[in-house]
Amino acid sequence: MLRVVIRRGFTHDLADMLVEDLRRHVQRLEKPQGTATTSGFHH
Repeated sequence: MLRVVIRRGFTHDLADMLVEDLRRHVQRLEKPQGTATTSGFHH
């Protein structure tokens, strides 16, 4: 969940840039982040 507070003076162009940035970051976060470890704890 993400809450965004928009202040007066926030233009349509800035909103477009924000949406594009969010889309890029969501795509990156949806990708696998490496290999998962399946082994137990090692001392």
